[in-house]
Amino acid sequence: MRFCYLCGGVPSDTHHIFNGAERKKSEQYGAIIQVCRRCHNEIHKNYPLREQLKKEFQHKIMVEHNLTIDEFREIFKKNYL
Repeated sequence: MRFCYLCGGVPSDTHHIFNGAERKKSEQYGAIIQVCRRCHNEIHKNYPLREQLKKEFQHKIMVEHNLTIDEFREIFKKNYL
């Protein structure tokens, strides 16, 4: 069974950490999370939470793919750290 990434509840939605033009890259690099509807709404209206998730997943991607900040920026067009 899966759990909401934020609250541990039952997930209903998939959230792409890096969205818009970077949505496909979120999928490619595993920057997607399963969340419940309430938490998904909260992510979209809570800027600090969104930025924290971007920082967390930038770090994760950089470690897993042995990327520098410049290499990450080249892929995702921005540095969140």
